Amino acid sequence: MNQIRSLQNEDENVTLDEHDMEGIAQNSFKNLLFTKDIGDMDHILAGVNMCITNSMYQMLTTKYTDDEIYLVLKGMGPTKALRAYGYPTLFFQKFWHIIDWDVSSFYLKILNEGSIDHGQRSSCLQNSTKFKKK
Repeated sequence: MNQIRSLQNEDENVTLDEHDMEGIAQNSFKNLLFTKDIGDMDHILAGVNMCITNSMYQMLTTKYTDDEIYLVLKGMGPTKALRAYGYPTLFFQKFWHIIDWDVSSFYLKILNEGSIDHGQRSSCLQNSTKFKKK
């Protein structure tokens, strides 16, 4: 039967105590899994081909625009998806000339900055309720 009878710790001290050996084994595996000061990785990464070109990077990091939001809205099926307050896409397509600034500025803030201005959110929703049927 295989059995570990002793282990050597980082200070090169040998122990026979099972509790101490358990701690040494845990520390050894932690050191394998968590990197310490790894230094310069350029020599390792040198063999990795770039997957994203500079032009691709520029395209991926370019901010969204009002025109892109409008193009997406126009490309959606008019009755496919319900939106806030149950409005179909057709509502936004038909009244875009009235609500475009509120809606596009709200979504551009989310898309480009990853944040929501709650004041702007309520303003956007309040403006859309003006069209709600009574």
